[in-house]
Amino acid sequence: QVRDPERRAEAHFASALHAYMRNDYEGTLTAIEGGLTDLQPDSDGAFALRDLRTAALALAPARVGERASLGDALTGGAPARDGDAAPDPAIAARSPITLAVLAAAAATAGAPPAEVRALAERIPRAALAREVLPGSIAASFAVTALVWSDELEAAEAILDVALPAARDAGSLTAFGSLSHLRSLVRLRQGRLEEAIVDGQPPLDLRREGWETYRSWTTARLAQAHVARGELERAAELVSLGLDGDPRQLEHAFVLEAAADLALARGDAAAALARLTAAGAHVARWDLRHPGAVAWQAQAALAAQRCGERERAVELAAAALTEARAVGAPRPLALALRATAAGSVADAAAPAAEAALTEAVAVLRPTALRLELTLALVDLGALLRRDGRARAARAPLREGLALAERCTAAPLAARAHDELLATGGRRVRARPLDGPAALTPTERRVAELAAAGSSNAEIAAHLFVTVKTVEWHLGRTYRKLGITSRRALPAALAAAEPTGPSS
Repeated sequence: QVRDPERRAEAHFASALHAYMRNDYEGTLTAIEGGLTDLQPDSDGAFALRDLRTAALALAPARVGERASLGDALTGGAPARDGDAAPDPAIAARSPITLAVLAAAAATAGAPPAEVRALAERIPRAALAREVLPGSIAASFAVTALVWSDELEAAEAILDVALPAARDAGSLTAFGSLSHLRSLVRLRQGRLEEAIVDGQPPLDLRREGWETYRSWTTARLAQAHVARGELERAAELVSLGLDGDPRQLEHAFVLEAAADLALARGDAAAALARLTAAGAHVARWDLRHPGAVAWQAQAALAAQRCGERERAVELAAAALTEARAVGAPRPLALALRATAAGSVADAAAPAAEAALTEAVAVLRPTALRLELTLALVDLGALLRRDGRARAARAPLREGLALAERCTAAPLAARAHDELLATGGRRVRARPLDGPAALTPTERRVAELAAAGSSNAEIAAHLFVTVKTVEWHLGRTYRKLGITSRRALPAALAAAEPTGPSS
């Protein structure tokens, strides 16, 4: 038996961390309470245990009632507001996790994006660079809150600090967590290929018994595959996600992905049932931010396809009210698209056009490329059906170009068909083969490989796995029509302008 209190506390922390990594948050809390009984309240070990307790409390299914007062408890009873000082300088200096959980609590409650960003930006960047265990908890909570709020630039700023630190420290769990988060950012940006690549490391870690993000990662990866038209792979991922713990918050994300898959397969009734279940699940968790799961807007579209017009209009109205209250662009645009669908069904084309025009305007200044594409194609299709073929062509051409850049094949096909129906000609965003077809990441990997870097060196430089580098190179070879890296320099050089001859 260990007699030294500090050593016993370390053992409790190790046990709590192991439970946290397996999504056993009750086990985490039990181990933490055992460790705290052995320590002075102001010791480093006690701070570490309380940090982990804050994170576990925010995620434990059985502690939903306690989370309602979590923000007040962390701030001493006064909710933090934009521009306020950090709740407690001592906590702020020693506890980036506390600040990150505060940001997540604000997002969960549906706080405005600027407020969530202000809380996340209080986390010292130096602390994020040091905090690589367990699983980069502070970065995880902060980035999640920022993504829900559509603050993607701020989310990337955190990842730009935390990912290199995780790589340098050699922490697989931290790297897996952060790769999942970057995958989520890439999905929201419409960078579907990169979202899929970044989503692989956390799934690979399941072989080591690491279950954190299992359902969340599979859900978001499934959504990326659905958007690309890869429905078999999406179905495999949805099945894996549904195999997870249905009590966890991320079960709602799996239900949302399952609904996306059902809609892609033409089963609107199944999609509506999945989305209704997702809505009930987030309500149990008191998750009020539509940027997490925009179930009402999506359910409105599914209900419309089922012929349940009254229900569709009711759901769209509720989604629009909620989205306007929060002010995040993505849920607002989704609600406006759902509103437009109901207006079209009621033969109110001007109202539908106004809603879609607003959706495009809301999304255009953002990095939400896939959502912008959906709004543009919806708008173009509406104008085409209303007999305004010439006006329809501009949004359809732009939507087609964006869909191809996002590699969203079904959406590109729809935009293409609508454009042809207006009498317009197909305009391809970029060639399907050749150097111009390379994504920015593929080109960067190819350039490093052409310069002589090994796959391991490229992986270290870009903070990705070697498997990811191999995946990018394989796609690059196919696009360039080559079979080895020796041919890369010539293939890339062939695309460079030669300039005027003398």
